[in-house]
Formats: sequence, C-alpha cells, structure tokens
Amino acid sequence: KVDTNVTSTLTGARVDVTEFLGLGTVGTLETENIDYSGAGWGRADTLYLTYGGGTWVMQGAQNFGSPSGWSKVKVSTDFENWADVDVGLTGLWRIAGYDQGAFCVAELGVGSTNKVRRSVDGGLNWSGAVSLSSSSQWYDMEAGNGRLLLTSQVSTTGCESTDGGASWASKTFPAAGMYLWSGPGGVWLSRDSSDVVRLSIDNAASWSTVTTLPHAAWMGRNYKGRLVVSMR
Repeated sequence: KVDTNVTSTLTGARVDVTEFLGLGTVGTLETENIDYSGAGWGRADTLYLTYGGGTWVMQGAQNFGSPSGWSKVKVSTDFENWADVDVGLTGLWRIAGYDQGAFCVAELGVGSTNKVRRSVDGGLNWSGAVSLSSSSQWYDMEAGNGRLLLTSQVSTTGCESTDGGASWASKTFPAAGMYLWSGPGGVWLSRDSSDVVRLSIDNAASWSTVTTLPHAAWMGRNYKGRLVVSMR
C-alpha cells in the first residue's frame, strides 16, 4: 500500500481512506443552466445523461409528467446549448446507451409497448421502433464490451444487441430488476432489486454472486481500465 495524495489504513484486503491531501487551489466552478422550458420538461428534477461520439443525449424525469410519456429528448454537443429532438414515438424515454456509433433509448417499462429508438447521427434523427416484448417492462440499459444489454423489471428475460442496437436477441439474466455496469475485458457487475450483487467475467454469459463487498453496490463506472464501484 502506497498513499498518494491520501491518508489511508489497510485492514486485510480493504483500504479505508481517511483523508484527502490538498492538491492546490480550485478555480472558479462553472454551473450550466439547462433550458427546461417547453411542454413535457416541467418535472426535470432528475436528469439521465448518455454520452458518446462527442454528443450528450438527455432523458429526464419529465417523462413521468404524463401517463403516456413524451416524444422528445434533449441533445447537446457542448453541454451548454440543448435542442429538443423528437424521437418519433411517445414513451417514457429514460434508459439509454451508446455503442458502436449509435444511441439507443428504451421506454421505461411501465406499460406494454416497450419501445426502442435508435440514432446513428448524434441524436439528430431517430428510427427503428422495435417492440422487443409486450411484457418485459424494461428496467436498465447498459453499453460495454461490444454490446448493449437490456434488463427487465419483472422477468429474467431481457435482450442484448451486438451491433449497436440495429438488431436484438432475447437473453436470460439470473434475476429480474438488474442494474448493470460494464468493466474492462468482458467484466460486468450487477445489482438486483433485492440488493444481490453479481459478477460476470465472460461478457455476461454467466454470473456469480459477490459476497465480498461490505455493502451492496450502488453505482459503477468503467474508468481507466478499472470498474469503480460505489456502495450504499
């Protein structure tokens, strides 16, 4: 164990960071005020952002403002100027992923339509309304390791795409209600609705239960060749 810019203690295989050392003066922080005006964006108290290819696509909690959802997402290339873009269908567009040059957004599965839309030009135009299932109630979408994975809130049956969302195949997961995070080299981590954490090291082909974390995983990010996980 070597401490660099932190103070920590080592207990077994666990490192507890007790202090972050000063790294210098922090400059002026910049705050971005995103325009939430327009019909359908009145409840944008929670943002869901997807980034890829130099573009941000925003899905927001505005989708809960109407029982039938909303047909638009917001798109930006500089995180300052945002444009409302119609995806061509009304839905609860909250879960999304970016893979192989394409954005995909899926309807949060509270109904029975379970629509998916796809853009290959940075979110400017959307097509490919795909009804993958009539009962899956899509729960989470995650991109990584050359594929898009889509899980269900109520079933172990989800979907996967290996061509950036152009086509989808049915895929069985070990549990319903799985949040997914991708890591390097075919690694995936998941947390289901019962807070069971699972790990896959073969690109989501098989899963094993993780019992070594001190708490349930909350969020994960693939960062500089590591899967970094926060816990709750």
